[in-house]
Amino acid sequence: MEHDKNNRTFLDRLHIFDVVMKRRSMTEAAISLNMTPSRVSMAMKKLRELYSDPLFIRKKNVLEPTEFARILHREIQHNLQKSNITNELQIIDSDQNQLLISCSPHIATNVIPLAFQLIQELPLISMKHIDLPMSRKDHTKLLIDNAVDIIFDYTPVDHPDIFFRRLFKEEYCIVCYNNHPRLSHSISLKEYTQETHAVLETPSSHERKSDYSQHIHNEDKIIGFCSHYYLDLLAVVEVSDMICTLPQNIYLKLRASFNVKSLNYNFNLGFKKPSLYMSYLKELKKSKYKSILLKKMEKMR
Repeated sequence: MEHDKNNRTFLDRLHIFDVVMKRRSMTEAAISLNMTPSRVSMAMKKLRELYSDPLFIRKKNVLEPTEFARILHREIQHNLQKSNITNELQIIDSDQNQLLISCSPHIATNVIPLAFQLIQELPLISMKHIDLPMSRKDHTKLLIDNAVDIIFDYTPVDHPDIFFRRLFKEEYCIVCYNNHPRLSHSISLKEYTQETHAVLETPSSHERKSDYSQHIHNEDKIIGFCSHYYLDLLAVVEVSDMICTLPQNIYLKLRASFNVKSLNYNFNLGFKKPSLYMSYLKELKKSKYKSILLKKMEKMR
């Protein structure tokens, strides 16, 4: 049998399978591995799908392995003795020293620097950013499969084994070209509705239904340009008479790179400002350093 030896998730599942084989119980395996039972169950489900074999048959209160499961387990044990998998399983353990964060690019611009500052205070922790998938179901799968540690999004991940916390509300500003012919320091509601807008169009079908997206695509608004990236919006705004509404933290980080300015306004933008949430697997708090980091990150503002 050939497997991707560099696949962290696959090796993690093999490790779980090995413990289930020895314990003959998913509950006891979960206790031994310091994992939630649902994560062990999910790992076995994925291996069943991969190998098209039930792997275990329940007899009374004990899980009896199938013949294929016994063959698979012998192969794992053989490779462990040859140290072909041992090193990879050690890499899985060493991943406790790497923080995997998944979020949209514009959210990453804000939270990654904050998270990085916190990481500097802890030994042996590095960080990696992974783009957030479009499908909400994939968000849950990422965490349950231990493919990422934390997801930052405007909607929390809802699952019994996943904890989420609201961090803060996004503040928005209205931006235009520095030498805009009609707008100097402020903008009125009437001017806001009359100007042409550059707007963010998210690829996520879920986010398209958000209050902000409904506001963006309001029929009363004149839309001149759409993009999935705020960088594109600012690039267009600085060479045109268009205006755009974007998170204030994005503007503060990028204003030095574009010939744009923020306009004062005293009217309601017409949408509910989204709150940013962080979601992570509950068992992540059992990790020595990551539990410390989580407590710090939950206070991010």
